[in-house]
Amino acid sequence: MSNRLKYWIIVFLASCNIGIFWYIAGQFSFDGLVLHFLDVGQGDSQLIVTKHARVLIDTGASSRAANELDRIMPSGNRVIDMVLISHPNVDHFYGLIEIMKRYRVRLVIYSGVAADDAKFQNMLDEVRKKNIPILYARQGEELVWDGVRLKVLWPDFQFAIGESISDPKLNDTSLVTLLSYNNFDALFTGDISATIEKKLLGILSDIEVLKVAHHGSKYSTAESFVKALTPEIAIVSVGENRYGHPSAEVLGRLRVFTKEIFDTLSRGTVTIISDGFGYEVSSRK
Repeated sequence: MSNRLKYWIIVFLASCNIGIFWYIAGQFSFDGLVLHFLDVGQGDSQLIVTKHARVLIDTGASSRAANELDRIMPSGNRVIDMVLISHPNVDHFYGLIEIMKRYRVRLVIYSGVAADDAKFQNMLDEVRKKNIPILYARQGEELVWDGVRLKVLWPDFQFAIGESISDPKLNDTSLVTLLSYNNFDALFTGDISATIEKKLLGILSDIEVLKVAHHGSKYSTAESFVKALTPEIAIVSVGENRYGHPSAEVLGRLRVFTKEIFDTLSRGTVTIISDGFGYEVSSRK
């Protein structure tokens, strides 16, 4: 782990210990883990809640993520401790603009890969104006808090910090993270293609929850990948779209190797509560 990332994690954990995240005790009656797969339309956003922290992976493209956060989080506490941006596609980052208007964001993490995109630069400018630290994360680094371990599996170091990647290739620079809490594991895949899934096969095994890559695109979620993971729950973050997401091929593979499939278009925000051993799933439109 880089010294800079380690420093900010220590600061983050220290802030957890002073009790400023008291709200969680009133929202949940156990020291567990809650995952919210937010209904943000055609985009991605997932909220990780533990006793002392809230971590957001991606923010969708509009104010819908902020609206969902308003529904979930108590009005008395307006802090998002970390925001991870998987990659510079607008449906994964631009909702942060509105979130920063309503919430105090303590830290932003992304891979450091750049994009020739005015909206992405605008988002980064707004982050800097608010003096929010920005850190870069790559394969092998970890975030650890409240018994939760969030490990970065991708990207590796083939992409230089600040390197500008063309839009068709951005998906495969997505931050892929594995969350582990006791015996419970969830994989967040951004928009990676089957090419990157193949690179990850040797370091992954059975998981409980899979956030399906790229909204269920036919170019992701290969049979070999799903078979290796055998997730119990698969969640597709998707809205009305012209791309055919989720594809019939992907849904067919998931039906073979998973117990249950949820999509945010038909089910709304999907919530998973776990004590690290078992879990419960619910959804709300």
